[in-house]
Amino acid sequence: MTSIQKQLPRATFSTLFTQAITVAFILGACQKTGTSMPTQLAADGSMTIQFDNNIDYEHLQPWEGSWSIYEGKLHTLGDKNAPLWLKTPLPDEAIISFDMTPTSSDIDLKVELYGDGLRHESGYIVILGGWKNTLTVIARQNEHEKTRFEKKTTWPAHQKMHVEIIRANNELKLTVNNTLVGSYRDASPLKGPRHRYMAFNSWKSPGYFDNLVIKSMSGHTNSR
Repeated sequence: MTSIQKQLPRATFSTLFTQAITVAFILGACQKTGTSMPTQLAADGSMTIQFDNNIDYEHLQPWEGSWSIYEGKLHTLGDKNAPLWLKTPLPDEAIISFDMTPTSSDIDLKVELYGDGLRHESGYIVILGGWKNTLTVIARQNEHEKTRFEKKTTWPAHQKMHVEIIRANNELKLTVNNTLVGSYRDASPLKGPRHRYMAFNSWKSPGYFDNLVIKSMSGHTNSR
């Protein structure tokens, strides 16, 4: 049985222009021609996305790059910081978890949080196995930020990693496979209409993402 690969819709110049107008005015609130309003979290403050071939593409923003649904997962061949953004706004304080499987020894896979839904480095950037699998980083609006959190790490290729990021009390905490990796405290946390969205990203390394769960911190106790 062969795998079915479905290429995500790519943005044309006109859609990129429309995205820019949307961000400039009210992120996520304007309706583009032929598309629906961005989806919202469920009444209980949660949302789960499984990247299978039946995924509702209204969850995802069209973008340039190699992003595709392959073998029931979101796949990148290495997109040189062209993020794939979700349309759903994040709660100000949230638990965000997903599975990630790098397929290169360089690892170098990323998630962007509380960005503007359009630009790389518009929010926080979490990099796992960056710089040829030597560092894990949490940074604010610049991967090379001088005050970023960084830790020397080496992650295994071709093994699924469960990643959880908690944002609460002006702090982001990163956990991988139920082990705390580190945290980043921000005295002036990114909030508001220009800091509401998340994206998956990569540099030159291929890999998979799946089983994304977003939960509002309302009703949850941050015990980490």
